[in-house]
Amino acid sequence: GIIQVDNVLQAIDLAEEDFLLRVGVRIPVAKSFDIASYLACGPYENYEGRKAWNRYGVHQHDALDFFSRYVRPQECGNRSDLKWIALQDANGVGLEVVGEKNGNGSVMPWTSEEFATADHIPQLPESKRWILRYDDQLPGIGKWDKFVVKGDYAFSYSIRPLAKGANPAEIAIPKVPASVKTKHKLFAKPNTVRDYRKGHTFYARGPLKSSAELRLTGIKRYVMVYSWQD
Repeated sequence: GIIQVDNVLQAIDLAEEDFLLRVGVRIPVAKSFDIASYLACGPYENYEGRKAWNRYGVHQHDALDFFSRYVRPQECGNRSDLKWIALQDANGVGLEVVGEKNGNGSVMPWTSEEFATADHIPQLPESKRWILRYDDQLPGIGKWDKFVVKGDYAFSYSIRPLAKGANPAEIAIPKVPASVKTKHKLFAKPNTVRDYRKGHTFYARGPLKSSAELRLTGIKRYVMVYSWQD
């Protein structure tokens, strides 16, 4: 089943001028799960403030393609505006992480601590697992805004199993609750659709489809919404 993870970060003896480079989680995953897919800016490495050449949407490629072969090995491969990220094996079996809100993520053969031990890639230890990373907070390139924790800071995500042949994009989208009753026929208003979780109305550029990729009025980024009206 689905594992819901709710985190509460507390600042203990942390001066206000101190800041955190990231707030998130690292999940070790077996090497056999080597096919990555995600809904984010991609398919190339990008960060907040440096992502204009990437496209927001669903991307799929080998897990190793996250790794950039810089002269000195270091953390890399970030994908920003990440809603979900999945790892699957050749049969489609795997898992995915779905954030409560858009964050950042990547899949790396090594941890940041392992990168720090090597001056060149051949000096890195043998990789025996993938490190799937989901960050709720991550500073952008060129804009190192301080992330200061005042009181408690909470963030949540879920870990979802993927059965053989499962489509991660479909598993990440919540099903319509049985309690939701349509008062009128689907799409009662022309070219509009209701997001059940947030209560926003989105406007389509053209006829709506079952899993429409719509454009939110006033925002240039494409978003996935749900095709029902309550």
